[in-house]
Amino acid sequence: MTKIFLLAVSLVLVATAMAQAQLQAFLPSDCLTQARDNARGTAPDAELIGIVTPGLALTVPVGGFNLSVRLGMRLNDGRSEGWAYAFRSASRDTVILVPMVRAFVCVPAPVPGSDEFGAFFTPTALPPSTLQGTPLLRALETDAAYRSYRQAYPDSVPNIAALSTSAIETPGFPVGTPFWFFQFFGRNESENMTCFVHAVEGTTNCVSVPLSVVEATRSGAVALSPNPSQDVVLVHLPDHWNGKNVTIVIADVSGSILARHIVQADVPSVLLPTRDLPSGGYNVVVHCDGQYRTERLVVVH
Repeated sequence: MTKIFLLAVSLVLVATAMAQAQLQAFLPSDCLTQARDNARGTAPDAELIGIVTPGLALTVPVGGFNLSVRLGMRLNDGRSEGWAYAFRSASRDTVILVPMVRAFVCVPAPVPGSDEFGAFFTPTALPPSTLQGTPLLRALETDAAYRSYRQAYPDSVPNIAALSTSAIETPGFPVGTPFWFFQFFGRNESENMTCFVHAVEGTTNCVSVPLSVVEATRSGAVALSPNPSQDVVLVHLPDHWNGKNVTIVIADVSGSILARHIVQADVPSVLLPTRDLPSGGYNVVVHCDGQYRTERLVVVH
């Protein structure tokens, strides 16, 4: 989450500098060409691997006036006043992050030390066309949990809206699938939700996240939700594991390993299938950088 916060600060600084030009909210595709041209000025083979915007509203003093700057993807039209585009260069073995804002034209705002953000995305190139704007919002609206959340918090924006590719096999999301990841925090973070949306087909999975899970990951723990689980479970990772390689093992009570997943923690939560596991109790063992966390999972069909 530290990287997302640093990205938010960078976008806010750019927004402040351009405030008098009246920033316009835009779709990711609106400034993609300019962002790609900027990245290929450094690395001609740069390919788009991710897009992200943090949800953040601030009042910024500009020229003696207080200007409200609202970052984050709006849920009425899918636009934001700032998007950051991640490009991977195979020849340079690096990731180039290009934040963009738009007044009358799209303007790049290079972030010093942007290589730090490379670990946030998997290295697979995104397809040329993905769901954005109204079609993306329609996909979200197909999920009952999302509709309930929006009814309770009609003015909310995602704390994170990120487009990347899946690193593991989950129901409806084969390895390499482009997907949108959304993380929502409710009032006082008492009600939270995480959503995954297939960025081409629109398949959507939204799961409510208890406050206890948010607090656990901030303190360095691993948490599971929903638990008990039926078809899928979200494995919520500690904030400081962001961008690192993580091994997740599901074992039965006798210790026999039933599933093993090696992922890069490019998003704070990993969606795993449980529909093929018989009803019962399991241990979920998570390993990263020599650290182990074990959580009890109950599957009920």
